[in-house]
Amino acid sequence: MWKNCKDDIVGLTHYRRYFSNSFSKKKILSYKDAEKYLNDSDIILPFVRDIEVTARAQYCRNSGLEKDLERVRKIIEYKYPDYIQAYDEYLDDHYTCFYNMFICKSELFEDYCAWLFDILFELEKQVQLSDYNDYQKRIYGFL
Repeated sequence: MWKNCKDDIVGLTHYRRYFSNSFSKKKILSYKDAEKYLNDSDIILPFVRDIEVTARAQYCRNSGLEKDLERVRKIIEYKYPDYIQAYDEYLDDHYTCFYNMFICKSELFEDYCAWLFDILFELEKQVQLSDYNDYQKRIYGFL
């Protein structure tokens, strides 16, 4: 999608998940409503959820691979030092947005993908997927 979509607004949803403009989830968010919300906001995300453990503990409990978080931290610290405080704060807090979902203007998406894939491609050089089980091999989607 990053290199091929030329739409003004782009979005990604997680399988069997939809954006809704109400807590009841009875009405799926329309393109028209998304456009309206993006007049006042940069991005539409799923609801923020409180979690009983930190985001770091949640990731490690599910993947068992804290070393991946540390590798990502070192990459961010080296390439994007202005983001390291936000990275640490997020991992040490008790909230998250579940699912790989968003809707935003294409300019923001372009910037986000350039940043994210720069980090993930650097991480890919450091990871041996043959050491991971089938679930853990989904590392790049999880991170």
